[in-house]
Amino acid sequence: MIYFWGGVDEMLYQKLLIGEDTLFITVFDLEKFVIHRHPEIELGYCIKGQCDITIDNKKYTIHPGELAFVKPMAAHEFSNGKECKMLTIEIGPQLIGRFFDNFIHYDFDAIINRNTEELLNHKLLHLLNEIIYLHTNRTEFSELVLKGNIFHLTSLLLSQFAKTKSNNVHSKDIRDIAKVEKAIQIIYDE
Repeated sequence: MIYFWGGVDEMLYQKLLIGEDTLFITVFDLEKFVIHRHPEIELGYCIKGQCDITIDNKKYTIHPGELAFVKPMAAHEFSNGKECKMLTIEIGPQLIGRFFDNFIHYDFDAIINRNTEELLNHKLLHLLNEIIYLHTNRTEFSELVLKGNIFHLTSLLLSQFAKTKSNNVHSKDIRDIAKVEKAIQIIYDE
């Protein structure tokens, strides 16, 4: 299946995207991306404009400087993008290893907004803006700095934004769901 970033209207057969990489970063103009789910953590940082995001049937509007946090396997969609430019980061379990389970076990606000503590907000915005710069201005070794910033970003999210412990879901459960969905995709693609 082919998915077009920025204007996906429909996905046939399944609503689960299986990433091939442990890290996927893109900066794009967003109008709409239909409901889907995947085993990766997804961070959506609004650079300009605004759009609606629905995460597990709860609707939010994201504005410039705000970060949407989507837990693994959460059903989510983007809609009503109004001149919206987004940085999207998908982080797979293989990239951050044992720390990935922390993103499953702890609750996070769906939208991390500009009302966070000033110093913390400054660190977060600095990291996100550097990720945007490195992604759009690639050099021979920029990927190393980019991955370092992703590690720093995930550490900041876990240490500063993690709330109470949530349910007893394990990453193994998410991987099992992903295997079933991948099997369905293979059946339909044959």
